[in-house]
Amino acid sequence: MTARTDGATAADRDDDELDGAQSGRWLISYADLITTLMVLFLALYVLQLAKYNALDAKILFNVGDARLLPDSSPVLNQIAQALSAHAMGDILVEGHTDSVPIANAKYESNWELSSARAGSVVRYLTECGVAPHRLAAIGRADTQPLVTGDDAAARARNRRVTIFVAY
Repeated sequence: MTARTDGATAADRDDDELDGAQSGRWLISYADLITTLMVLFLALYVLQLAKYNALDAKILFNVGDARLLPDSSPVLNQIAQALSAHAMGDILVEGHTDSVPIANAKYESNWELSSARAGSVVRYLTECGVAPHRLAAIGRADTQPLVTGDDAAARARNRRVTIFVAY
């Protein structure tokens, strides 16, 4: 160690410079921790909603239809309340269908049906107080199945709406 004229050593000077440079660095770690905790609790909330077993279209929609069923209100009200409480970030609602082709007077294909399902949920969320400028609806048809298989249970799980929140 070398002595300075003011009585401070080089080690003391290095400690002072280190304290000044790192005085705000803890904020970055704290912000990361808070963000991680928020994502954890959001994931736990979504898992809690999974007790309704997905939102598997028996709660939200009839087969081949985009009109919300009355049983969907409690789940969607909880989601709308959570989204309204945190009034920031974009919300993307994706509609999905099973792999059975549809062609009726109302929907020419699974693309139209999945888009209409996403639109129904977006409309419901806006009626519950979620800011419309935060919402977007998109139809995915049967391009992103949740589970593979062609049995009734697999098809039911693939008829769903997924809600993504950007924070």
